[in-house]
Amino acid sequence: MNPHDLDDLKAEFDKFVREECVTEDGSCDTQDQKPDQGDEVDNEPVPAFVDDIADRLLAPSISGVYLSRVDIKRAAEAIDESLPIKERSKMIKALFRHTTTREYLRTAFDEFNKHINGRILIYQDLLHIFLPWLILTWQFVQSVGVQHLHKF
Repeated sequence: MNPHDLDDLKAEFDKFVREECVTEDGSCDTQDQKPDQGDEVDNEPVPAFVDDIADRLLAPSISGVYLSRVDIKRAAEAIDESLPIKERSKMIKALFRHTTTREYLRTAFDEFNKHINGRILIYQDLLHIFLPWLILTWQFVQSVGVQHLHKF
């Protein structure tokens, strides 16, 4: 990486801060900017079942897979919802906070099923790819013996 590229980037950032943020007195006035309303929205009450849904979807020991923030965002986008990236539990609560119909729940659950089943297919493909190597490695360990393996 060229050190001049970093100097150019820093100069561009400093220029942006001077033009957009810093006021005449040298402080950075953020009153004109829109504050993040996320914390206020996150503290709104949710229906009782939403906590149970979040607990079940986000626990890999229950759902069978780890659902990342991106997975949750993609599932929301598939049902025409827009979610900001936050903590996973807050994203689930935001998705189900204003649920009013069974159809919406069914559509959301179907989308999560697609993501979970897609993830399981990936795991199965990896298992089929690496299983022969696991068998060969196990046969090697058995043939060499555990006491001789420490030399490697």
